[in-house]
Amino acid sequence: MKKLFTLAATVAVIATLFTACKNNNGNNPTEPEKDGVYYAKDYVGQQWVTDSTRVGDELTGAPHAYIYVKSETMVEINGYEDEYSIEGNILTLRPNDEYPMPLTILSADKDHAKLSMPGFGGDDVPGIVYMTRVEEPQGNDLEVNMANIAGKWRMMFFIRTETYLDSNNQQHTSVLKHAEPGESLFDFRNDGTLTATNSLDAIWGAEPMTGWWELQGNKMAYATGSTEYPAVKPDQISDDSWSVVTKLTQNVMKLTYTQTAQGGYSMSYMYYFVRKK
Repeated sequence: MKKLFTLAATVAVIATLFTACKNNNGNNPTEPEKDGVYYAKDYVGQQWVTDSTRVGDELTGAPHAYIYVKSETMVEINGYEDEYSIEGNILTLRPNDEYPMPLTILSADKDHAKLSMPGFGGDDVPGIVYMTRVEEPQGNDLEVNMANIAGKWRMMFFIRTETYLDSNNQQHTSVLKHAEPGESLFDFRNDGTLTATNSLDAIWGAEPMTGWWELQGNKMAYATGSTEYPAVKPDQISDDSWSVVTKLTQNVMKLTYTQTAQGGYSMSYMYYFVRKK
């Protein structure tokens, strides 16, 4: 697991440094880099997610991680921090440790990156990792209604916050940040129907999931299923199955879902969607 975290963290750092350099030099960020110099400062604060990893001929979902670039020398992957340094097109994770990990930039622009991690698949087979930058909200907040939500969205990542009391009645909080394996797309249609697909599932022959979605004010509920296991009906879901639309702009939607139980326990999820163009 630590190796997967390490891989995803490195992807994030490489992408941000690689693209930031192009912006500083005034180059078109889609053109190949020419001088081999990289700067992280312009991309501190950005979020990235891994899309997939290819090992030989096999495409996998791992590490499907959420990455936050905290500074020019620190990156956070699913809540874990690591140091890094970069020279040319080689990024070194944990450069001050006894066994630092070097990786190679294959390509990157301002929205996507690809890198190689030697030996990821064993027997010196490299892992080729693909990742995408997470867009920040753009424009003004929109009214929460079906017309403004309808369309195709990608669920980029979620944040789970667990709160509980110990035997001494002291409160503790645990936070997990994670992306989805593959590219998960949700097509919310104006007629209240919903189709959900995943890029990895499609490769493996899985059928799209179908279902429904509804709004009640700023609360939203949806469900999907397959031919064998159809989606539950709207009247079959409980009141605490509704999410709250806490953010809606032209390109970003955030849904928050909270469960509570006795003893001061609660579990809250924030799902971050980006509209597909």
